[in-house]
Amino acid sequence: MIVEGLILTACLYTIDQLYDRNRRRLKRKWKEVMEGCGIRNKFEQTFEVLKAIEKKYGFDLIVSLPKGLSYEKLEEKIPEIESGLGCVTEMEWKRFKGCAYLKVALDDYDSTKKFQPVHTKGPWELYFGETFFQEMIIADLKEMPHVLVAGATASGKSRCVFIAITNLLHQYDESQVALYLAQVSDKKDLQKFAHCKQTQYFAKNLQTTDQLLKYLLKQMEERNKKLGLLNNIYEYNKANPKDTIKTSYLVIDEGARLMPGEKGIDPDYEIKKRIMANLIHLSQEGRSAGIYIIESLQRPDKANLDPNIKANFNIKIGFRANNTASSKVMADDDSLYNLPNREAIFMGSEFKTLKTPYIDDALIKELLKDKYEDDHKYVNIYPHAPKEETQENQSQDIPKKKPIHKPKSKGVVKKNEKSA
Repeated sequence: MIVEGLILTACLYTIDQLYDRNRRRLKRKWKEVMEGCGIRNKFEQTFEVLKAIEKKYGFDLIVSLPKGLSYEKLEEKIPEIESGLGCVTEMEWKRFKGCAYLKVALDDYDSTKKFQPVHTKGPWELYFGETFFQEMIIADLKEMPHVLVAGATASGKSRCVFIAITNLLHQYDESQVALYLAQVSDKKDLQKFAHCKQTQYFAKNLQTTDQLLKYLLKQMEERNKKLGLLNNIYEYNKANPKDTIKTSYLVIDEGARLMPGEKGIDPDYEIKKRIMANLIHLSQEGRSAGIYIIESLQRPDKANLDPNIKANFNIKIGFRANNTASSKVMADDDSLYNLPNREAIFMGSEFKTLKTPYIDDALIKELLKDKYEDDHKYVNIYPHAPKEETQENQSQDIPKKKPIHKPKSKGVVKKNEKSA
């Protein structure tokens, strides 16, 4: 026992010495960075690391704010700090303690890490990924409704949306969630969710997208009337457990395809104008009714991102922009320009750097295997149309199965053939 105790003590001492050496090295580098920046007050004081707490990702630092040196001044030097320490940082001002709290990640995010379902408090929460500091990024749409995701081709924006939808459908069934899809493009990335039990409709052209928005607006009005004096569907569901209302999501891919061009030149100008007006209306009043929108687009600019959509969508996720102009339209600065793939700026109640875990179609199929239906049917979004028109419009969007041809058995003669 004595020998084992001595060995344990020696191991703990060695680990402590290693941690202490890492702390000393970090503080030395910090001092070098501050000296290089030439930051000092009239008392020759600078920003100093008061405490360094070792974490899996690196360190949590408590940094002094000497008189005459503001938090904003330290914030200005973040690029120099990240370059000098070789790290990614996240900073918070401890206003009443006279110091800054700084997270320092010294290792890059593991790009091979596979997506695994993450628990959320309810269907109003969406999981998108993690920070460099192993913090889950979960958006509360009950408080901050609607999500806008933008990024260049192959930047990771589509996979980010897939993660959110997969996590949602994996955790909540068709009694809790209603999913509506709209993808007016040659791409059909959302097709993988078309046969899920929670999916109510998949619009693949302007005409059905137009009708789908009318259907959702009607549903929004009916829900809001049903609420009475209650604030939202969640208060209603709590008061009426036997008559609950589902949380609904409208997922739009390639949102730029819905923006009207110049009148007289764009042949679809009128229908696009109507779609955008209804989409803006839904984004303004859908929150209380529990109807949320997730829209993605490739290149945000003034021509394909309506300012009302940008204003009404409380959560924005910006992946790599190929030029500073697109970055400024989405994030109001050039922070998105040339971001690494699968890295984004999450803009919600606070800004965070988002990294997305790996996900592919095979993993989605495996996670949602018990959610698929071979004979899945969509809701009728043409409730007042003639039966023939309804069937014609519905058939545009419901995936058709290939007919199965069974070979006839040899030597068997059917009764009607024999009589013939």
